[in-house]
Amino acid sequence: MNTPRRSPTQGEAVSVAVAASGLAGHEVSPGARDLLDRIEGDVLTYDEGVAEVIAEFGQPARCPRRSVGIRAAQGGLS
Repeated sequence: MNTPRRSPTQGEAVSVAVAASGLAGHEVSPGARDLLDRIEGDVLTYDEGVAEVIAEFGQPARCPRRSVGIRAAQGGLS
């Protein structure tokens, strides 16, 4: 019998992320834990959490290697 799958709740996703980090041997920083707790407690949405991280740390840098690969795939490099 196949049971339809449902998407995990934000709280479940946070729990899995923290557990995976611990299993990989990493600790979750107090700031990250606070952010995750606010997402889990429905104080913030995931998108609001992402916006907070970007506001504090800026946008992630683009990988130069990936950019070259994209340009090459588009015929921009010879």
